Amino acid sequence: DDFVTNLQPVSGSHRADQDAVLLFGAEYQLHNYMIFLTTLRGTGFQGDVVMAISPMDWEKEEIREYLDHDPHVVVYVVNYECFNAEGESVDSSKGGIRVCKNHFVYGLRRSQPGISESATGGEITPLSDPRHARTVQNSR
Repeated sequence: DDFVTNLQPVSGSHRADQDAVLLFGAEYQLHNYMIFLTTLRGTGFQGDVVMAISPMDWEKEEIREYLDHDPHVVVYVVNYECFNAEGESVDSSKGGIRVCKNHFVYGLRRSQPGISESATGGEITPLSDPRHARTVQNSR
């Protein structure tokens, strides 16, 4: 069995011959993404922009359409589970004391002796985050 990265891009693709700028955006508005990309591209940077964003952001049609318009933006949606100070599960990472776990970033690929990965389909079982919950800033 192998531990592997389970997170895959939902939009865009990496270019191995280009530099990349990485960012994590959690619960931003469209104008935040517009300002970031416009400012970055204004510097002359033509490489890949690799974004890990929250599901709440990706669910917004205007954000999806904007990020999709640049062919060199690669988007990953990071599923996280957040808790308030009382330890109750909440939808948002914002507001008061919130800590989160990033589930399904990694997975387990089961291997079968004598059988190639292509024959088994290389299925990956997503794994829950075993670490203690932490602020979104620390999980970046």
